[in-house]
Amino acid sequence: MKTRVQILVVIMMSMLMMMAVPMTFAQDEQAAVPEEQADVPDEKTAVQDEQAASDNIRIEDAAICRSVENLEPVGAGDVFSSVQNKLSCFCRVIDAKEDTEITHNWYFGDTLMAGINLHVGSRNWRTYSTKTILPEQTGEWKVEILSQNGEMLKRIIFMVQE
Repeated sequence: MKTRVQILVVIMMSMLMMMAVPMTFAQDEQAAVPEEQADVPDEKTAVQDEQAASDNIRIEDAAICRSVENLEPVGAGDVFSSVQNKLSCFCRVIDAKEDTEITHNWYFGDTLMAGINLHVGSRNWRTYSTKTILPEQTGEWKVEILSQNGEMLKRIIFMVQE
């Protein structure tokens, strides 16, 4: 009886060793990859990967409006009266990496009047900025919406008239 158990143990050990041999060779082959061919990202690649991840961000909805209520634009348009002393730029951000920022740059003509950084906390995020418009600031305005790395995501052009 003892010899049968011993034979079975030897057979089982032999089978285990045969299974282990190919795994050892595979590990040795992987370790033999030259360093320049190894899949180790350098600093430049890591920065490019981070930028590519943020480049997926996009603006789904954007509008200049009189106000924002319940995270929805109210009185959206492209021509506003100078009597309206405040305007808002509403946008819905899609496919953002979590905890990023966008910027709303408000221009009167070609002059930057305000740059407002806005937090984006999820892949589908609604946000807005508000700008006081003085009665004498009639003419063409625009808001450029930029990603955290400065890529222009959307430009909205609108007019303020007397």
